[in-house]
Amino acid sequence: MRGSFRHAAAVLAASAALASSAMAADRAVPAAPPPPAAANPFDVAFGAFLASDFIYRGFSISDRGPSVGAYVVPRYEWLYAGLTAISVDLPFRPDALLDFYAGLRPVLGPVVLDMRVTYYHFPNSVTPGTNIPQKYDYWQGHVRPAWTVNETLTLAVHGSHAVSFANTGATETLLSGSAIVRAPGTWLPTGIAAYASGEVGHQWIGTTDTGANLPDYLFWNVGGGLVYKAFTLDLRYHDTNMSREECAILTGDLGATPGGVPSALNPLGLRSNWCSAAIVGRLSFDMTLSRLR
Repeated sequence: MRGSFRHAAAVLAASAALASSAMAADRAVPAAPPPPAAANPFDVAFGAFLASDFIYRGFSISDRGPSVGAYVVPRYEWLYAGLTAISVDLPFRPDALLDFYAGLRPVLGPVVLDMRVTYYHFPNSVTPGTNIPQKYDYWQGHVRPAWTVNETLTLAVHGSHAVSFANTGATETLLSGSAIVRAPGTWLPTGIAAYASGEVGHQWIGTTDTGANLPDYLFWNVGGGLVYKAFTLDLRYHDTNMSREECAILTGDLGATPGGVPSALNPLGLRSNWCSAAIVGRLSFDMTLSRLR
């Protein structure tokens, strides 16, 4: 596999994960509408998580190992801006994934409409296998309406688009749908909530500046969790319809092994497990300043 293509393709899956843990749709757990406006319209949301694997849109970006992250999101009425930092283990060795974003989140009756622009930054990245600095930063736009049908069911759609995904020249378009079903409060002890949720999505990826026409793919996840005060424990199954050979092309996994079916983009038939089925546990903490008062 050509080195120039490999380092470019490596970021396609990995950088996608930075769409931010602060956006609940990215976890297939749509957020409930915010509470009625308080006397002070300014607030700050913040939180952190520990996961057994960090998977986004079907890909592991922590080399099937644990990951930690944190976020802070100041907001004023419908306006918000934020930063999310995530630990990763990637071929191009960034110090972390840093997600800077700003947007609007108006409440239209039972619908929360989230619209934002995100800048993805990969500090101190290098070309895989070298110490040569390489830039993977890029911009992406997101639109996500979430409809609270009733106290039990919430439905959401997530769309995003990047003109030059991971600075490769390839366009990227995502469309996914997710749902969450909350258990009746009488089912569990006081103070504990439970839910089941799932997401199905499709990514369309264009042609890179090197002429590589990358494959489109489906991804999905299903799981559930328990919520106690500011803590959420989530257990989730993830998978995609990609072959392990396609996964090696898209991720540039340096640990990919030979033995697969060769192709023009993968002449050695390398195979990666970063896109295959996995069960992931995640413990998260989410809080706002207004709740501390």
